[in-house]
This record gives sequence, structure tokens and C-alpha cells, in this order.
Amino acid sequence: MKQEENPKISVIVPVFRVEKYLRKCVDSILAQTYSNIEIILVNDGSDDNCPAICDEYAEKSDKIQVIHKENAGLAQAWIDGLDVSTGDYIGFVDSDDYIDSQMYEKLMDTIQNKKCDIASCGLYVVDEGGAILGASASVDAIYIKEENIDNCLRLLLDNLFNFPENRWDKLYKKELLERSVQKLEKRLQRAEDLYINLYVFDEVSSVGCVDYKGYYYLQRTNTIMSSNSIVYHYKTFMFLIDCITEQFIESLPIEDMCKYMLNERILPLASQMIAAKENDKAEIFLSHPSVSFWLNHESNQKVSKSYRWLANMMKKRKFGRIRFLYKLRKLFKRG
Repeated sequence: MKQEENPKISVIVPVFRVEKYLRKCVDSILAQTYSNIEIILVNDGSDDNCPAICDEYAEKSDKIQVIHKENAGLAQAWIDGLDVSTGDYIGFVDSDDYIDSQMYEKLMDTIQNKKCDIASCGLYVVDEGGAILGASASVDAIYIKEENIDNCLRLLLDNLFNFPENRWDKLYKKELLERSVQKLEKRLQRAEDLYINLYVFDEVSSVGCVDYKGYYYLQRTNTIMSSNSIVYHYKTFMFLIDCITEQFIESLPIEDMCKYMLNERILPLASQMIAAKENDKAEIFLSHPSVSFWLNHESNQKVSKSYRWLANMMKKRKFGRIRFLYKLRKLFKRG
């Protein structure tokens, strides 16, 4: 294959306290059928055996380079990895996850055959024994701005085909990320994927999807990601909602923005806080100006009937009733 037919992929792997999982992750990237790959392991100040494991792999393979740095969070790890990358395209893998051996070959084929800027596949959610707990949807499709979609950002906001907002199951043209990552707020502790993808997808001209699941997302039982971390980071989500509102309220239909904010962000998060009996946090969250703006906006008639009822209960602060119905798990069937 000529070089222009075989673009280089840089895979950025932020590493922090994952010594139990790191080898499986790196081995799965090294086993890719697409050969023109470099792996950038960004040791974000991990205080376990991860630094030594990273160095061990770098000695074994010239495809791997390692960055050792003080802990500065996920967003900065992305930026540091991107700064030293030499690839034409960028992929991301979390260091406790792993990927199918054909994932990057299939994503690159999608980019080249469909002539798109970003390629996306599906993913499996697995437990520590490898059992599949769930999966995202995946379709074979191409979305082209101003042809079959007015703005590729709708793939995220409208959640078409449950289109995931993650970075892990995608392959990005590097120049898109370089322009967008400068807008990434390093203060974000969660939802970094959504935040950066909002800027990338607002700018991108075309997105290709492949009907294939190549990423294995590990649902760890002992991590805050599987506990009440969303409740814990509610201030981060308030900040995220502020950013989304400020950046896109002028460029997207207000009805679509309202539906997205309520269905995907405000109502699920507030419900989790109320269910966890974090009424004080729920009150602060619901009273936050940008949250209150969307909760009371006239366009919320586009959400499902159950969510409209839920929004009304939140405006009236009927937390006890919401908590009871949340436990019954009847409110959250999308209408």
C-alpha cells in the first residue's frame, strides 16, 4: 500500500491507576490489523505500577511512546498526547478498556471509502469477566452536512440511532481535533467527550458510520463512574450546560436544543440526585440560571409526556413523588 493510501493513526491512551487493566488495553492496540499506528501512553501522574508498565511496553515496541507527567486530568492528557502525535488521524482508548483487532482498519476503510472526516462504530459494555452487559446501536451510514443533514451536530443532539457522544469508538481527522481541543475546558471533570465533540461535530462536513461494534467499554464495579459520580459532579454538569447554551443557542433550532437539554442532561441528572436524597444539590442544580432557563422554556412541549410531567414536578419541587416513581423505574421509558 502507498503511504497516501495508508494514513498514520495516533492512538492516545491516558493512563491513571489502571495497572490491573493496562496490559490488556495496550495488547489490543498492538494487535490491530491496521499496521500504520503509533500508540501514545500518557501517564497522568499514576502512583501505582502503571509508569513501569508503560516504559516496559515502550522498550518492546517502537510503535509506543510514553509521556510521564504530573496529574492534571483527562483533558490535559488529551492535549499532551495530541501535541506529540505524528498521525494523520487520531483515536482514543481508555486504559481500562480494550478494542477488537479490526477496529481501526474498519474505521479507516470507512473514512477512505466514504470520504468522511470522522468514522464511528458501535461498542459493547462488558464486566471484568468479559461478559457483555449492553451495547450501543450501530448503523452503516454517511451523513454529509447540507445534503442529508443540516448540521452534523444533530447526530449528538438528536441522538440519531443512539449515536454515542464518546470519543473512544471514533477516528478523527487530526486537524479537526487540533482546532477544537483549544476550546476544551480543563476544569471539566466529566463529560469531556461530549464537550469536545460538540465543537468537532459543529464544524465537521461529513461523518461515516459502520455497522460494527469494535470497542469494549469496561464497567468497573469499584469506580466512581459506576456509582453516584454524576451526583458528585453536578457542578461540572451545570458548567457544561452553561457552555452548550452559550455556544449553540444561536446556531441551532431552540426546540431541538430544549429537547436535548431536558431529555439528555437536566431531567436524568436531577432525577438521580433526587433518588439519592441529595435534595440540597438538586435544588442548587434546578435553580441554576441556564438549567432553569431550559426547564421553564416554552419549547419543552417537544419532550415526551412522561418527561413533561417530570419537568413539571421538578418546577414544583415535588421531590418525594419523583423519588417514589424513580424507584419504580416507570418514568424513564422514552416516549
